[in-house]
Amino acid sequence: MKAKTGLIGGTGAVVFAALLASATSYAAPSSSSTMNVTLNPTLALSILPTQVATSEIDELTIEVTPNGALHTNNLFARVSTNSAPGYKLMLEMEGASTDLEEVTDSSKIIPGTTTDNVTAATMPMNSWGYSIDATNFSKVPANGSAVAIATGSQTTTSQNPAAYEDNEVTFGVKVNTTGVAFGTYSNTVVFTVVVNE
Repeated sequence: MKAKTGLIGGTGAVVFAALLASATSYAAPSSSSTMNVTLNPTLALSILPTQVATSEIDELTIEVTPNGALHTNNLFARVSTNSAPGYKLMLEMEGASTDLEEVTDSSKIIPGTTTDNVTAATMPMNSWGYSIDATNFSKVPANGSAVAIATGSQTTTSQNPAAYEDNEVTFGVKVNTTGVAFGTYSNTVVFTVVVNE
């Protein structure tokens, strides 16, 4: 019995060794594949009445006394992006007109300033414009001719995913009693944020 057990054990060892040798000499097929992940830039834009506001606005009101002085109000264009090259903030009118039109009679207008980079003292009477430094005002261009009013760098990172930049934009109106009829004047400006190239 001992011999028989030894024989079975020996045979088993030989068979096992043969299978093991066969397995180690066999080359399994392999293949590799490159994995690419594209992370597109994200851009977010909010128009706020103040830097501490949490609710966006869709209307800005400037109370004007027709005394020939420049009257202003401002808003904040808040931008966040993960784009390494940063962003550009663009501004243009919604349509072809750059005038503020009286809401009940569109024949009554306050035209955009005809000269760029004018101050409160040099802005033409009975005109309006925008400023990015609250001092020098320019005409908002017509739709299709957007102007870059600010550029910024990447705001968000994995360590600070909620970071943003606020861009203050001031709008000003300068009128007197002889050039513009009383009323409410309106038009729509459009802010757009794009990836900086």
